Formats: sequence, C-alpha cells, structure tokens
Amino acid sequence: MTNSGVCSLLSSKLPEYSLSNLKTTYNIFQHQTLLKTSNHKEPINVETVAFKDPFSNDPLVQKIKNYEKVCSTTFGSPHPNIQKCLGLILDKGKKQVESETENHPCPEQIIFLNEHCPYSLNQLIQDPIAKEKRGNPIDVCETIDTILSGLQHLHGLGICHGNLNTNTIKFTALDGSLKICSLENSQFINSLASVKDSLILDRYLAPEYIPRPNKILLPPNTSSDCYSVGVLLYEMSEFKPYLENVPDLTAAIMVADKSYRPTIKKENPFRSLITSCWEQNPKNRPTLSQISSEVKTISQVVSSNLSKYTRKTQFPDKEPFQFEKEVIYSYEEYSNPRNQCVKGLNSKELLKLLDVCSDSMTHSYSPYSTFKVGASLLGTDDKYYGGANVENVSYGLTVCAERSAFFGAVSRGCREFKALAITSSNVKDFTYPCGACRQVIVEWGDFPVILYRLQDKAIKVTNGYNILPEAFTPKDLERDKIY
Repeated sequence: MTNSGVCSLLSSKLPEYSLSNLKTTYNIFQHQTLLKTSNHKEPINVETVAFKDPFSNDPLVQKIKNYEKVCSTTFGSPHPNIQKCLGLILDKGKKQVESETENHPCPEQIIFLNEHCPYSLNQLIQDPIAKEKRGNPIDVCETIDTILSGLQHLHGLGICHGNLNTNTIKFTALDGSLKICSLENSQFINSLASVKDSLILDRYLAPEYIPRPNKILLPPNTSSDCYSVGVLLYEMSEFKPYLENVPDLTAAIMVADKSYRPTIKKENPFRSLITSCWEQNPKNRPTLSQISSEVKTISQVVSSNLSKYTRKTQFPDKEPFQFEKEVIYSYEEYSNPRNQCVKGLNSKELLKLLDVCSDSMTHSYSPYSTFKVGASLLGTDDKYYGGANVENVSYGLTVCAERSAFFGAVSRGCREFKALAITSSNVKDFTYPCGACRQVIVEWGDFPVILYRLQDKAIKVTNGYNILPEAFTPKDLERDKIY
C-alpha cells in the first residue's frame, strides 16, 4: 500500500493552515474552535472534521481523497445554502513518516475546517416551543425549497449528498442561515468508488444504499437524495423522528428488506409527495425539479385554504377615522321594509339579528351580578351567531356576551361580519360593551354596532370607532417601524 493518496492532498486547492491557527476555548455552555487568520481581525468559529492516521488503510485514504475533492469542488463553486469548507490543516505530528518526496511528508492527521453551524434542524423539531406550531405547512415549504436549492446546486456539481437528514441540515450561529452540512460521506454521482466503505449504516439511508446479503449496491445517484427529501418532509410535517424508537440497524433492515415506511396522517398536505419520494425503486421517485414544483403547488393550495379562514383587514389606511353620528330608531321605523336604518342590512336581516340577540340573553349565566346580556352577530356568510355572558365565582374569568358571540363565530370559521347587536336586562337604557369587548369588536373591522333596548324595542346604531376612538387595530402592525 502506498501513501500517495494522502500525500497528494498537499496540492489541494483548499487554503492550508497550521495547528497554531486553531484555538479552542471553553465556557459553561460549550467549547468553541476558533480559526485565526490574516484575513480576519477577530478569530472566526469553525467546525472540524479530523482524520487521524490518514494512510492507515486504503478505504480511509479513498474516503479522505473523495472528501477533499468534494470540499474543493464546493469551495470553487459556493452556494449560500451549502456549508463552506474554509481550508484544511496537514498536521505532520512528531513522527517522521516516509513519503514519495522529502519536501512533502505525509501528515499524521488531516483536519478539515468548515463553516460554524451549531444548530440542527432536528434540534428545531424537538424544541418544545417550536412543537406548538406543529409543522406549519407554509414554513415547511419555505424550508424545503431552500434545501432543494442547495441540493440542486450539489447535483449540478456532480455530487450526491447521500446522508441528508434533519441532523445534517444546520443553521449558522452568525445569522441563522440554513446550510446543507456533513459532506464527508458525499460521493460523486455514478463514481466507481466503493460505496460500501463510505456509508454509515443508519435509518436515513435510501434502501439501495443499505448493505444486505447478496445485494449489489448501486453507485451514488440523485434519486437517493430524493428519498432523503421525503424523510425530511416527513419529520418536518409530522413533527416526529423517522421510524421513532427503532434502533438504526433494525430500521435500516426494515426499510431495505420489508419496504417498511411509517404511517403518514391523512390530513398531511405532503402525504402524496412523501410517499412518492419513498418509492423502493429509485427509478419511480420524482426528480428534484418535480419535487420543487410539487412543493410550490402545495404552498399555493395551503395559502389559498388559509386565506379562507383569515380575515381580510377592513380598516381604512388613513387616520383619523370618520366618526358616524349615533342614531336612535323606533321599532316602527326599522321594521318597515321600505327603510334601511342599518347600513348593509335590510329590515328582515335586522329583525332576525335582534331576535337572536334577545334569545341569547335568556341563556345568560349571571348568578353573581344578575345582569343578563345577550349579543348576536351576522356574518358575511349570512349566518347568525349568538352569545351570552357567562360569569364565574372568580369574577375576572367572566366572559361577556359580545366576546362569547365573536369567539363562537370565529371558532366556526367566520372571519367577517356585517353587524353586531347587543341587549341586556337593563330595560330603561341602552347597554354599551365593556372596554375589553370594544377592543375585540374593532379587531374584526368597522361594521354597525346595534344597541337594543327591550323596553320599547328601540335601537341605537353606532360603530366600532365610535365606541373606541383611536383604537389599536391590525393596521397599526402594518405601518413602518424603526426596527
């Protein structure tokens, strides 16, 4: 066995540093490896991939040569979503090792220096706060689209990642940029190098890469990364590990021999795409371009569906708002079909709204104040939603009738409203909503607010801006900010 494979790295295109350029620091949280270079005033964080006794066996020599070639290729053609290799260190060590030339002794250790990416996608998935989002489809589409961009660049360079998973997708400490990392096991597409010697047997490998008795392993190809994209989609959308609670070796055998795949929820919008990426036969899997196109389609469909349940802001762009004069109408006036006393409502709709309002008041639970309140909403879906005040012995937990009506309507899918009516057991005067309810009312736009007096069935017509001047609304969040 010769040492020429490793010694040839001395002519690598990567920048070369010495051990004196490295400094390892420790604090209570973590240790950092710093690279001191003449190009930077301050040391920069780096990750290291070290190979000790690099010429100890032929497979390791082959792996190092392959990794150096991958790093050199990506170094010469960088991409914002692929981890950068910053250079390498050829540690000669204390021993003198014979080599082909006296001027280029073979090193005892080879250290590759990579861009610092301390946070993995897997950590994000396991984070208890992130779990509350439960794999938002829009976020998943954006993340996968970023990954596909970097992966397509790798394939364009003739490189197959081969070990893509949530642990090899990471984020930089500097600005949180997403990076495809861990290229030490990557191979050049259709290369004749021994695939078996470069693999790490785990659950994330495509089935054609998993060594099995009497099985010929296929050379690296792009379809194996497409399989991995399916695994990424599964973990991100289902928010749980692939083949959870199954040891790596067992999981790999289940995938290779039994074509086993975990169950995907029926409501998962990526279900069909994940299934196609998981095809046992590599020829039946979609290409990266097809996956990218399908992800864009899913994103559009999900966005369209979300818009059905997202209220369109009904607030004017400019302030101050125009206040409308409050007007009182008698029953005879507003019940006359020829009169339109409430903007946007005919007499039939108004009478129905008031009936729902007074009927809702009868369901009031108010044993402490004995003050009964009822409210009703007419949605743009032409449905009526009633609400009553529900008190609690801990007074602060009481829910007013107005909020009860809004929460009931919103939970049933209604986001836009034509009018709100309010009545109470106070028969002598009109009852206005409390401050908290006024803020809830203006959250949903500027529409008529009808105060209903049961004694004489008279109504007073006002609106959200009248009852809460200079209200804080969703429009305020859309304005220009300092930061």
